[in-house]
Amino acid sequence: MKEPCLVYSFVNSNSDGDFELEMAKNTPCQVHIFHCDSGLPKGLTHEKITGHQKCLSSKSLFSSPQYLTIPTIRKSLNHDQIHILKVDLKGTEAFAFKDWLPTDKFLPHQLIVQVHLTTFTTEETLLIFNQLFHLGYRITNRNYSKKDVNSMEFTLLRVRCI
Repeated sequence: MKEPCLVYSFVNSNSDGDFELEMAKNTPCQVHIFHCDSGLPKGLTHEKITGHQKCLSSKSLFSSPQYLTIPTIRKSLNHDQIHILKVDLKGTEAFAFKDWLPTDKFLPHQLIVQVHLTTFTTEETLLIFNQLFHLGYRITNRNYSKKDVNSMEFTLLRVRCI
């Protein structure tokens, strides 16, 4: 991965921060972790990791200073491009993609999405992935969670023809 590299990770309270720490240690990436309550998982420290007490949402859902869209967060942190976006879809995060357009310049190169099968209906899950498909994302990997039998993690890459 070429420098500069930027990772945004929206975690939940059960996150151990393993992915984020590995990215910070083994890549040239700067890692920004977003969590509604604390900013960083307990005990997670590294010079390339920054925590933020912010939540991900759609612009049409909330107008709270804590619930922000990716473009708003990116602009407030003065970042041009997000290379990897990791999102744990448990609530409002699922709606963050609905305002995105295929022509948006900020769209991340790679998404890692954890879907909780007990949070969303099959139809809601299909709508999320349909939106991602129309944005140019294709699933490249799928894993069952080792910690939560009711969740799956998907890796998606954005495919663009030039």
